[in-house]
This record gives sequence, structure tokens and C-alpha cells, in this order.
Amino acid sequence: MLLRLLLLSALSLACTSGAFAAEPAMGALRPMAGRALPALEKLPGREAAQLAAALKKHAGRPVIVNFWASWCEPCRQEMPALQALAQRQKDLTVILVAVNDRKDDSADFLWEKDITLTALPDREQTISQAWGARVLPTTLLLDRHHHPRYRATGPVDWEGKAAAKVIERLLLPGR
Repeated sequence: MLLRLLLLSALSLACTSGAFAAEPAMGALRPMAGRALPALEKLPGREAAQLAAALKKHAGRPVIVNFWASWCEPCRQEMPALQALAQRQKDLTVILVAVNDRKDDSADFLWEKDITLTALPDREQTISQAWGARVLPTTLLLDRHHHPRYRATGPVDWEGKAAAKVIERLLLPGR
């Protein structure tokens, strides 16, 4: 009985420590080279058109698209760091896409936290489903041509060295 308990404890510890993880750690920015996103123009609804217009407005600039919700605690914790990143990196645009969220709830949260980033709705989850955002937060980093280059599932440490390196690469001329 004691041996079984020890084995189960060891297995549990190994699983939760990531020893058997097939995916990178939550929030790790992973390359997406060669992967295309479904064209927003081909998606139904006004919300996809709003994101397409926002991207067009920022043509020639790298863009971070962050799928989030006001009811998602990791999203709420990540938001101030995204705001700070946008303020530090003037050549980078951050666009928030509120997934399955009530307009008042997302607006109230952004106002309370003094988040001034562009925020668009995705109440019907048209964009998030098409772009593969199945977990919140999910973040896509798009290059100057708005092709996907990196993706993170889960909150990202936007003030950490790993994110800084990725953003530095994204901001290089000609990228």
C-alpha cells in the first residue's frame, strides 16, 4: 500500500511538473512559420470585418492579437503587461479580441484598469474559432504583413526575456 502511494505521488508530481508534457509551457511563444490564418474577409459577421479594418489601419506594423475575456482570470492578470508593452514599443500594435464576453463587462474591466488598447468583440466566437483560439488567453503575433509568426496559449510574461527577444525579432526592418 505504501509503495503504491509513493508511486502515485511520484507519477502525479511528474505529470504536474511537465515531465510528460507534449506541449511547450503555457504562455510560451511558439513559432508559426508557414501557417496561414483564415482571411477575415471570408468570415461571417460584423466582428470579423471590425478586426480586418483594425488590421488595415495598422498596415506595415507588427500586431499582437490577444484573445481574452473579462471573466478569465489569467487574461485579467496579463492585461496590464500588454498595456505596458504597447506603451514601451511604439512600433507595435496590440489589439484585444473579447471572446464570448458581454460588452459591458469587458468595457468595465478595461476602464477600471485604464487599458486603452483597441478592443473588439467576438461574442459569437467566429474569429477565435477560425484562428484557433480555443483557450484563453491566446495570443498571436503578426509580422508587418500581418502573417502569423508566433502564438502563445495561456498568459505570457510580456516583461520577460523570452518575450522581449521575440518582439525584437518581430520589429526588425524587413520582417
